Amino acid sequence: MSLDTATNNRLIINQIQQKKETQMTVENLRLQRLQNLEHYRFA
Repeated sequence: MSLDTATNNRLIINQIQQKKETQMTVENLRLQRLQNLEHYRFA
């Protein structure tokens, strides 16, 4: 495996990782929003 391929693979892995983290953040925000709505509904 050439250095270019190794570097390219690392970049791809980093991008996938960032997408996963972004997706998790989106999910967390969505959950927080739902929890806030529930909280205010029963307050």
